[in-house]
Amino acid sequence: MRIKNKFKTIIPILFLVQVWLNGQPTAMFEATIWFEDAVGNRDSIVVGYDTLATEDIDPAFGEAEITSPFDSVFEVRAGSTDFIYQKKLSKKIIGVTSRINFGSDTGCFISGGVFIYVWAKHQPVKIWWSRQVFNDVYCNRGALISNHMTDKVAAPYDWDEFPQEAYWCMAVDDSLVIDLSEPVYLGITVDFPVEIEKEVEGLGVQTIYGMRYVSWSPHYSPCLSHLSTDTTPSDIAEDFLTLAPNPAEDAVRLIAAQLPDLRLVHIYDLQGRLVRSFPNPVADELDISGLATGIYLVEAVGKDGGRHIQKLVKL
Repeated sequence: MRIKNKFKTIIPILFLVQVWLNGQPTAMFEATIWFEDAVGNRDSIVVGYDTLATEDIDPAFGEAEITSPFDSVFEVRAGSTDFIYQKKLSKKIIGVTSRINFGSDTGCFISGGVFIYVWAKHQPVKIWWSRQVFNDVYCNRGALISNHMTDKVAAPYDWDEFPQEAYWCMAVDDSLVIDLSEPVYLGITVDFPVEIEKEVEGLGVQTIYGMRYVSWSPHYSPCLSHLSTDTTPSDIAEDFLTLAPNPAEDAVRLIAAQLPDLRLVHIYDLQGRLVRSFPNPVADELDISGLATGIYLVEAVGKDGGRHIQKLVKL
């Protein structure tokens, strides 16, 4: 999706500041997904997204390509959904993301997702995650996990046409058990399964099946009907909220098109934790002294329930 030119301009600056501050940037969103085979072997991978990520392996985000064969008994790896780079696998994949610039979700970031490949000699496999991680930030509540990519191949395709059994809403569910030895679920062959051809130790090249993590915002996800939420972002202008100076040290000015109509301002760290709150702000200056150096998300909530988000670099 198109991102405004001024937003593109600031991305390299934010990246350099973050590397200078911390050595390795923290992604805007990260979540761990755990796996266990039928005899108790465990593994895990990390998925997420960031505006500074690329489709290729990003060492800056802690990604490292694994070129050795899969373990012969049990191993899980993740890869990009981009055709050019999807053969490069890692234990951590931070996907490319962009803001939604239309409709009622302006301010939300979404990602094309991550492919997850599971080689398991002992099936079925249990998969689980922290449901709270996906509930902490409104924009992550539409995330889902599935064992196919039909919507990518057979577009236009509407997620509501899938049976509930074909995907799991990560802000609602917290686990699933599935046999990934073949592209079948509940006795039905899956169209366009998540699969890859890779070498397995002692077995040569094998077809390895897996799952797909998809980061949809709530309004464009089939998970919307399963979510219970009182907040629905309203239609807003893309330039509603500006922060200055940015980067900032002790204080930052909030420049909003409708400042008198703000109900509260929240500041979140990049793990989605609320670190500071300003109810009924009467001034346009926010005190950020005491916050650790790093990157934060500032969320302004209007009296109409609309949510407007900007990234802040704290020096």
